[in-house]
Amino acid sequence: MRRTAHGYATTARLVLLACAASVIVPELAAETSTRGLALIPREAAAVLVVDIAKIRSTPLYPSWEQLVRNQPVAQDPAYLDFVRQTGFDYTRDLDGLAVGWPAGGQRGIYVIAQGRFDRARITAFLQTNPAGTLPTPRDYNGYKIYYLPAAQKRLQSASPDHPRGEKPWDESARAPAPHPDEVGVYVGTEVPIYVAMLDDHTIVWTSGNIERVLDCALSQADSVLTNPEFLPYLPELTNSAIGAVVLAPKLRERISLPPERPMAIHWRHLQTLTLFAQAAGESLQVTAEGLFDSVPAAEAARDAFRGLLLLGRASLASGNHPAPADLEPLREFLDGIQLEQTDQKGTLKAQITTPLVEWLANQRGTTSQRRKLPLPAER
Repeated sequence: MRRTAHGYATTARLVLLACAASVIVPELAAETSTRGLALIPREAAAVLVVDIAKIRSTPLYPSWEQLVRNQPVAQDPAYLDFVRQTGFDYTRDLDGLAVGWPAGGQRGIYVIAQGRFDRARITAFLQTNPAGTLPTPRDYNGYKIYYLPAAQKRLQSASPDHPRGEKPWDESARAPAPHPDEVGVYVGTEVPIYVAMLDDHTIVWTSGNIERVLDCALSQADSVLTNPEFLPYLPELTNSAIGAVVLAPKLRERISLPPERPMAIHWRHLQTLTLFAQAAGESLQVTAEGLFDSVPAAEAARDAFRGLLLLGRASLASGNHPAPADLEPLREFLDGIQLEQTDQKGTLKAQITTPLVEWLANQRGTTSQRRKLPLPAER
């Protein structure tokens, strides 16, 4: 299958989406989570870790697996071509993810995927250059950095400066600068992706500064493991099936919500947000906590979420759905959500149960037939 610059960007994006989809299915041991965190640069504004092994051994896992297999990306031709060429299937081979969002004006995210990789086949895929557009990998402190060009697109309307509807990529929008070997035009949010294989079980990719991740591979002193703002949360991050910590003031430098957005005022007052999900029997026990800069801000956020819950419950009770019984897992989920607020802290607790996940998996099935997707061994 001939791959162009657009094909490389599409495949890279699909693999990222595929791995992100499996975040819903939490695998790994605590030491693997620590390894992932050790590769996220110290200055990160937010981190997410996923430990799939903690769910694989529970009764909840089969329904989670089916939900992931029903994701559209799992059936995308470009992704399936990637699976054929590399032997890697995220639904089978991914053991864990660690994701970091840089602070301030830095673009991109850092994604560290851990699992079972055929290093020779994956590096061959990254180096194959049938279209003549893929630059030679470069070395950095003993690691090879592979470069996947961004897709080239055209604007729908032309401009005087670019009569064909094209515009150059803004080099100031990210760091490091584009690879000097690539010449092209970029439109929208698609950007080049940098990939490095650290060993047979760890792959890193980012549209940001991959050198920072590789610095962490050489010294944990450069990672979030030494950041005092993350230290209080490390035990829960490494022991949860899913764990996330957001340092809101740092992330606000990068992500701002328009004032007219309903949640914009709560985002402006948020200081930290944490989410931890623990496997317990046939469910995931989820606890999310938000720390605000004042008691009134915490109370306002609590009331806003209560309003959303009431709206959701009222919608389910309206009787407009053609099969109300089908919504029972969702109704039980909403009814089970608990909201608390003490001083500047708001807490949300919820249970993600097997019936709810089965319901979600069915929603992802085809509209004509709720078919079960084949296991990798059956393909």
